[in-house]
Amino acid sequence: MMSFRPNRSAGSLRRRFALAGTSSALAILLLVLAVPPGVVGEAVWNPDPPHWTNGAVLCQFAASQPEVNVSALSLAGTGLMASLTGMQELRPNGSVAAVAHLAGVNWTVANLSGEYSYDLAYSTQATVLSPSTPASVVGSVDLGVEFVLAAYAGSPAGNTTSVAVELTVANWTWQGSGDRLQATFSMSPTDPASERLNPSTEGGWLLANVLNASGHALEEMGFAENATAQPLTGSQELVSATSTLTISSPASAQVTVTFGGTAGLFRALAFSAQVAVVLPAAIAGIPAVDFLAVGGSAVAASLAIALFARRLRARPSRLIFADEERK
Repeated sequence: MMSFRPNRSAGSLRRRFALAGTSSALAILLLVLAVPPGVVGEAVWNPDPPHWTNGAVLCQFAASQPEVNVSALSLAGTGLMASLTGMQELRPNGSVAAVAHLAGVNWTVANLSGEYSYDLAYSTQATVLSPSTPASVVGSVDLGVEFVLAAYAGSPAGNTTSVAVELTVANWTWQGSGDRLQATFSMSPTDPASERLNPSTEGGWLLANVLNASGHALEEMGFAENATAQPLTGSQELVSATSTLTISSPASAQVTVTFGGTAGLFRALAFSAQVAVVLPAAIAGIPAVDFLAVGGSAVAASLAIALFARRLRARPSRLIFADEERK
């Protein structure tokens, strides 16, 4: 498996991310001590369903798929839910060449938390299907999604109010040399009766989850403008990441991210998004000082695809990648 580390200059959001520390017994102990008493009743890591908090942000995860619900800890019951729901290959004319089959796929879940950050990683090898009916198997892909949150105030990982969403794609079976990949993320509010999704009015952010009663934004979600790719040959390079927001209802939104226009084929790709909890002077009558008491430093960890690839338990695809037949 190749060695590849994403370029840390890949877009304004990616520059906010720092590499997470590796897990160890001492690191887990530090994480436990970092959480204020009473913040998490059971433990730092509760696997059923998975959840954790750093005292400012609460992350709740789905056990069977890469999905997170992000909210302020003191506003549990609200929040923005975000998940990876699709991956496909597009031809130069925009038509679909192949689709990753993610419905019902088995994801491996691993707690990779380290000294400075909480890190929950999902990985799988998914089948790639043709867009025809009936669909036929045309390949496979290794996918990884990590959700990273700074563990405690003062952590060198950064701001404790932001959650990084790190996507990695490796070993996609390409159908054409001029094709591009497109990822789909789906979002919804935790409580549609009191929250709704809007396009963000803040610079650098794409989507906001707001309170119906006041119009206050509770969370903002943004997507990097670039991804880092490892071509079939040569060194890694930046590729564009064009994000398009579609809000189908106040309770449902999708963002499609199309990668590259001229980069050609690649073996691996790393991309970052971010969900931030908004802490104004008061949220729902709760003073901001109550949130900031345990407070502050930005997280996220730039994901190295080489590390992701070594964690994959699935065997590599037996199918031949485009442009490799000549080798």
